[in-house]
Amino acid sequence: MVAAALLGAAASTAGTPVVGGPETHALLSGIPQAGVFLGNAHAPVTVIEVADLQCPFCRHFMLTGLPGIARDFVRTGRARFVFNGVAYLGPQSVPALEAVLAAGVQDRLWNFAELLYHNQGQENSGWVTEDLLQAVARRVAGLDYRRWLTDRRSRAVAAARTDAARLAQQLHVPGTPAFFVTRKGRRPIPVLASLPGPLRAAIEKQLRR
Repeated sequence: MVAAALLGAAASTAGTPVVGGPETHALLSGIPQAGVFLGNAHAPVTVIEVADLQCPFCRHFMLTGLPGIARDFVRTGRARFVFNGVAYLGPQSVPALEAVLAAGVQDRLWNFAELLYHNQGQENSGWVTEDLLQAVARRVAGLDYRRWLTDRRSRAVAAARTDAARLAQQLHVPGTPAFFVTRKGRRPIPVLASLPGPLRAAIEKQLRR
């Protein structure tokens, strides 16, 4: 019933503008995805990114910092990213996170998140609308739209939200974005800056170990 109702409302998304398509394709095309993961499963280094989709600093990193790091470390198979989404900034963070996690069920999480960041508005200003989420979903290449509608309310997405919140608590995350770099079997090391320079240095340090 929920999916049917949303499908009935979907016609209104036709005129909803969504920017960032070419940039998203350029960033992610050819990089393997699996759920919340971006990059080769055998990459020696893993970067955990704790992010709120309403966070402007998360947006800044995704749009300006990630492209270079993805080019130098993710595409080369040396590092893999994990998106650990949280809803810290208010109630509008919840539907945004659920929409992104539902795209992750189809291994399109990073495409959805990137597009949503391109279209981000001011925190809790009402920018996370159903029309926008549906318009973004329709522009994610390879995403089964009807399945996405259903998955947003699924137990799998609810469990993923719970797991992400638990991990953020275990890592003592004070705010977003937060980054942790690790190698298999080792304790995640926090990177105390969201700028690409310190994160790049932390990845390189782990690669030398």
